[in-house]
Amino acid sequence: LFALFGLADATGLPAPWSYQLLATGFIVLGAVLLRNLAIYLTDSVTASAAAVLYIVLMTIYGSHSAQSEIYHVPAMLGMALLVRDT
Repeated sequence: LFALFGLADATGLPAPWSYQLLATGFIVLGAVLLRNLAIYLTDSVTASAAAVLYIVLMTIYGSHSAQSEIYHVPAMLGMALLVRDT
């Protein structure tokens, strides 16, 4: 987590903006991975709705303060995509 914040700080932006932009990128990555995982279980519209709901709920949860869940949920979704049964 500290390495990610170090990468965010290396952008040269003011500190709050740098980690908020990094958190936004991870939220979008999580939504894309969630949609790709859900597309195997349901249709495209429902999978996209789940991805949008993920973004909304992560924003309500407190993504602006860069909670650690924002960074490890996309990793877990990526692992779930790797072990899914086609």
